Amino acid sequence: VDIDWEFPFTTVAGFEYDSGNYEAATAKAKELFDYDGLRAEQAERRARKDPVQLGIGISTYTEQCGLAPSRILGRLSYDLYGAW
Repeated sequence: VDIDWEFPFTTVAGFEYDSGNYEAATAKAKELFDYDGLRAEQAERRARKDPVQLGIGISTYTEQCGLAPSRILGRLSYDLYGAW
């Protein structure tokens, strides 16, 4: 996977995403659950037409923390129902 890393990144709301080393973190996670071993097992099952196939999924997310107090909090004074 070729990912275009452009960090730090400032959103239109003024939030700055840090330059976390996401590639290294992903590589470590894949090592911990033996991603390469799972891919090999998946290929073996496909080759022998095993009726029980192996699907592999990876999901990530970025959690915002430390939002308040913030110089930006005042700009975000709204919710689903309008202004606070």
